[in-house]
Amino acid sequence: MAEKSLEEKIDELFGICAALTAFVTELPNATAVEMPKMKAAIAANKALTEAQAKFAVDAARELKHAAAEKHEGGH
Repeated sequence: MAEKSLEEKIDELFGICAALTAFVTELPNATAVEMPKMKAAIAANKALTEAQAKFAVDAARELKHAAAEKHEGGH
């Protein structure tokens, strides 16, 4: 497995931060966070590069699944 470049790691970090921001923003108003809303929030963040936005959507999806699992009684 090839090691990620510093640029890829930075893109991933920015993407994760954007996903967390979108996720937390949705929590007060929704019992279940919806991916279309999170994708729209990520797309609205014009500071993200295309790679960062892709990482953000992937991270948001993982956050959504983790929250749903916990809400449904998962660990």
